[in-house]
Amino acid sequence: MLEKPLARGFTLLELLVTLAVVGLLVAILIPAVSKVRDGALIAEATADARTIKNAFGLYYATYGQWPTTNGKIFGSNTPGQEDWGKDAEFSDGEQVWDFITSMFKGEPGYDADGRARNPQRVPFAPFPDEKIIDGHIVDPWGNPYKFKLDVNNDGRIPRFLEIHLDNPEDDQVWIGDTVIVWSRGPDGKDWRKDEAEDDPKTW
Repeated sequence: MLEKPLARGFTLLELLVTLAVVGLLVAILIPAVSKVRDGALIAEATADARTIKNAFGLYYATYGQWPTTNGKIFGSNTPGQEDWGKDAEFSDGEQVWDFITSMFKGEPGYDADGRARNPQRVPFAPFPDEKIIDGHIVDPWGNPYKFKLDVNNDGRIPRFLEIHLDNPEDDQVWIGDTVIVWSRGPDGKDWRKDEAEDDPKTW
């Protein structure tokens, strides 16, 4: 009776070559997977920004005005930010987003004077709870979205606050729209032009 040949094991050299090939594949795949994931997050942030923009557009179509008082949104009248009056914008306080988010959900949205700014209780953009943190609608990186409204109805919106520009006259970026919305993007920065290049936005 013939004996079965013994199974041949891997040599140390073969094991090392296999490990080297696997390591090379992993090194190639990790950046590719990361790039795909980053692209998906940017696409998600862009879609959310457009939803917020559309919600403001629906608000204006419903009420014929922006939810502002003297050109500012409830909670955004921050001392020392005089140029915010040119176009209403997100402020770092929770009050603005609490006000906006409640209206987007279809709540009355009471302003500082106790007036309901959404008396018809229209749900303009009811974002799911997981996208709302401390009253803010947040992007995939956990930062609140930012927006500006063309409150003076001149058909253009300045992208940057003048206090963040070295030369406001020449460095300002004007966008021809009634609403602009953006995310700070993966780097979490958006004050200056070079910081804002990666920002998912609606324009």
